[in-house]
Amino acid sequence: MVSLAPAAGRNPLAPTAVRLLTRYFNDINNRNFDDYRLLFVQEIRVKLDPATLASGYRSTADSGARLINLAAVPGGRATATVTFTSRQNAIDGPDGETCTEWTVMFFLQTENGAYVFGKPPADYHAQHKACR
Repeated sequence: MVSLAPAAGRNPLAPTAVRLLTRYFNDINNRNFDDYRLLFVQEIRVKLDPATLASGYRSTADSGARLINLAAVPGGRATATVTFTSRQNAIDGPDGETCTEWTVMFFLQTENGAYVFGKPPADYHAQHKACR
């Protein structure tokens, strides 16, 4: 489901990142929030309630995910920058949008020998805009 931009594809972490991100988007689209929770570090996972996730993503369908950049950041983590489109009911979209184009940075780190999504910096915010 997640395509790979050439620049990101040259990073040795690319296959792992694509698998993790594909699982993330599949879990959202298939409403598999028990598995979705497993994609995050323990600190985040304990705060993710499947019922709350189901409510928050109730009408979301993500598509066109593309890994555009992979980069190392201080602290032994990597960032995976992804663009994708979400379609949702207006009540569920940012600013009442039914179609949103996103650019999101995921912070990858290892936990128990596997890559998972870590906590973003406090000042991080995903970018989004209404579809054209």
